[in-house]
Amino acid sequence: MSFVLETKYPATMRGTLKFYFARSMRIYPLWFLVFGFVFYFQFGRVWLNTHYLWEILSAVFLFGSDWAIVLSGGANMGGLSGPLGIGWTLGAELTFYLLAPFLCRSRVCFILALVTTIVSRLVINWEFGNDEAQHRLWSYFFFPSTLIFFLMGHMARRVHAWMKVPAWLGWTAVVGSLTISTYQDYGLTDGWWAFTSILLFAFSLPTVFAATSANRFSNAAGDLTYPLYLTHMIAFGIAAGAYGGAAYAWGPQVVTAAKNWPPLLGGIVVVLCFWGFCLIVSVIALYAERTCKSILSSITGGLRYLSAVRATNAREIPEL
Repeated sequence: MSFVLETKYPATMRGTLKFYFARSMRIYPLWFLVFGFVFYFQFGRVWLNTHYLWEILSAVFLFGSDWAIVLSGGANMGGLSGPLGIGWTLGAELTFYLLAPFLCRSRVCFILALVTTIVSRLVINWEFGNDEAQHRLWSYFFFPSTLIFFLMGHMARRVHAWMKVPAWLGWTAVVGSLTISTYQDYGLTDGWWAFTSILLFAFSLPTVFAATSANRFSNAAGDLTYPLYLTHMIAFGIAAGAYGGAAYAWGPQVVTAAKNWPPLLGGIVVVLCFWGFCLIVSVIALYAERTCKSILSSITGGLRYLSAVRATNAREIPEL
């Protein structure tokens, strides 16, 4: 995000507003589509009747959905972050997008944010070091504590530009991060090994970005990651038969039929059905997202044209 801000959006009010618009168009059209689908087929009025208005607005428009979970003590995580239970991650992401132009362009703002997030994590470790549930709650859902992970990418880019880090060192960091993540024991998110893996991964990001940014396959796969993320819970529900309604009726049938096949074949069929569904829905969702963007671009282009015509007409009208 730091690289995009510097190279694509000028440090002006107009550039900042264009950045906000682009990020909103990336997140909201597809989120509203998937949210509406799950709301219609699963939750409906039951979800509306069991939440306050501010909770509903936060879940729909995402802002504050991560804070709501912290304030509730971790209760009803799925309901407070939307029917899919993943809205809180997008809430944190959108909060960072709102702050990014200031954090990535101002050294003072960046240092203040970095000190704030480090102090937050130190306090959390001090207060909840022996309480894994509370530690995880405040580490993951409290934005001042998660901000450090967003800032790491900006720091890594600055370090690479300053030190002229060779590519081999970046790829070595990737291997080190994956190795640690694979073999470390499950535990608190602020463990030494966990943070070492995170730091190595963040350090490697500029190298990975430089190697893949011009790769067409990588960019196409990257475009599918967000649709896949939003739809994977629906696919899980289908595979487990957890959702009701005709839209999900074939899921349990596939799983039931697979039980009568040889174990290996049945497992392969279920996995292929699961990922095939994810891929199909992701492609449809990506097409819907691009269609929404195209429509909105046409509307905004039309409004700019009308504004230009009015301005031209106003200049051509002689003063009386």
